[in-house]
Amino acid sequence: MIYAAYAGTGKSYFCQENPEAIDLICMLFKYINLSEVSGNMESDREGEQIKTNPKLTLRNYWVLYYYWAIKYLLYYCPEIPLVIPTIDLILDFLEADQIPYTLIYPEKNLKDEYEKRYRTRGNTEEFLDIFIGQWEFRIEELEQRNSPLTRHIVLQEGQYLSDVISCVDGCDAYKNQQIEKFKQKLYQLQNNTFKGIIVKEEEVNPLSDDMISAVLYLKPICDDDIVTDFVWISSKRQMHKLLEQYKHDDFRTVPELILLKMCYTESGIRCKTRIERNDLCRFINQSI
Repeated sequence: MIYAAYAGTGKSYFCQENPEAIDLICMLFKYINLSEVSGNMESDREGEQIKTNPKLTLRNYWVLYYYWAIKYLLYYCPEIPLVIPTIDLILDFLEADQIPYTLIYPEKNLKDEYEKRYRTRGNTEEFLDIFIGQWEFRIEELEQRNSPLTRHIVLQEGQYLSDVISCVDGCDAYKNQQIEKFKQKLYQLQNNTFKGIIVKEEEVNPLSDDMISAVLYLKPICDDDIVTDFVWISSKRQMHKLLEQYKHDDFRTVPELILLKMCYTESGIRCKTRIERNDLCRFINQSI
C-alpha cells in the first residue's frame, strides 16, 4: 500500500495523525553525513532547512538502498500504508516490478499556494528553485505516468494528503511492534552500526572495482519477524572490516548479503537484487 506524495502535500502530518502509516523519509538513505550536519534539530522548520544544505554528502546509489527498504516493508507488512516522496527512479522501479501505487500531487495551477506552503514551513531558496522553479515540468511528469498500476489523485486548492486518503488499522499488536522496531532501526542508521559494530562510511569512486551497493542483514528464521539488524555497504573494503569483527551467534537469524544493481530493461529501469547466504568472507573476495 504505497502512497507517493509530492512535496508540501502533508506527508509528515498524515503519518503523525495515523501512527500505523510509515513516513519513509529518503534523507536517511540519501546522505552519508546527515546526523553530523543536522546536529540537534529541535523544530520541524529546522528539519526543512536542512534539505538542501550544501554540506550534505550524497551516498552513491542511495536510491537502491531506499528501494530495498520499500521492498522489504512491502514483503513483511503489505497492509501498512507506506508514504514516500515522488522520486522518479523509485516510481520507475515500482512500475518495472509491477507494484501498484497511488500518486498524489497538486493541480498544476496551484503553484503560488505551494510556494507559500514551502516558505511558511521554512524551506530554503535552493529548495524553492527545484520545486517551484521546475514546477510545471515536475507536475507534468507526474501527470504523464500512465501505468495501469498507478492511481492518480490530484489535490485541489487547500487540500492535503489527509483530506483524500485514510488509514484502516489492519495490523495486530505483534506486527505493530515489529514495524516500530524497523522504524527505530532506520533512524539508528545515522550512526551506521551493525550489532554494535561501527561501520565507518567511506567515499568511494563510483568507477572503482572496490565499490559495491549492498545490504548486509540478519534474516529471521521466523517469517513473521521483520528484519531489524542491517547495514548499508558501499565497498568491499568496508565489508571486509565488518566481517573481521562480526561473529554470528544468533540461532534465530541467518546472515544474508543482498547486492543491489540498477539496470535497463524493456520494461524500464529496474533495481535488480542478488542474495548471497553462505561463506560471505569468501564471496567478498571474488569479483562482483
